Amino acid sequence: EPTNHLDLETIEALAYALNAFEGGVVFVSHDERLIELVADELWVVNRGEGGKPGSVNVFNGSFEEYKTMLERDFADKAKSKTSKASKR
Repeated sequence: EPTNHLDLETIEALAYALNAFEGGVVFVSHDERLIELVADELWVVNRGEGGKPGSVNVFNGSFEEYKTMLERDFADKAKSKTSKASKR
């Protein structure tokens, strides 16, 4: 995680440097601020199941849209679990 132990000014400086870099960069971060400042493309890593390998997919949208999609998916799964539990 590149932003652990960095203050806001240093995170912004890192984002500026990454944006100014002419080459390609792949970075992994949980820092929403850095992702929003730097990412041009989101690669979503999906966990494999049942012994099958996972996958990597490009998310076509902004980081904010990705967060909204996740929130909706979690809410749908929670409703599904509640519905199944109440039918027992």
